[in-house]
Amino acid sequence: NEECIAEGHSIDEMDHAPLPKPCLLSWVANLERHLDNPKRLEGKLQPFISSNDGWSAADDNGKLGWVPSSGLGSKFTMNWKSVSQPVKAVTWMIMRSYGEKWAGSTLNVQVYSGDALFASEDIVGFHDKHTSETYNIKMELDGDGVTVGSDLTIKFQLTGGSTFKISGMAICDH
Repeated sequence: NEECIAEGHSIDEMDHAPLPKPCLLSWVANLERHLDNPKRLEGKLQPFISSNDGWSAADDNGKLGWVPSSGLGSKFTMNWKSVSQPVKAVTWMIMRSYGEKWAGSTLNVQVYSGDALFASEDIVGFHDKHTSETYNIKMELDGDGVTVGSDLTIKFQLTGGSTFKISGMAICDH
């Protein structure tokens, strides 16, 4: 405040309004204070999930995430009616791992507004490194993205392997 006053601005002129939030939804497991166990993660996602066939929150070896508990073909859909801000990109924090459990692990993600497909990607969840690592996968939406007042639907389906792990999401205007 003193610096602003020193530059000739009065306290009354300062804008104390909060900055607009750039994301409809954002979370990173185990990074947020109250997002440290499966029950809390399910509570965070539940308001946005319109259908769920085989996905749940799980914490294995201290690595919390959203996983396909029913194996191959497990799917879920997230919906927002009449979004309050534009969405131009979606970013997934995913874990890639190794071994028989992770062999062939692939998640198909499709982003729609109404009937229009704005982005689709097959995300690989396995690698040959003998470690489990988190990667950021950013999907840019076509054109101007999903505009204010439009509906947003995101569909997820395990199309390869028997497991996958989403450890964070950011559905944002950038």
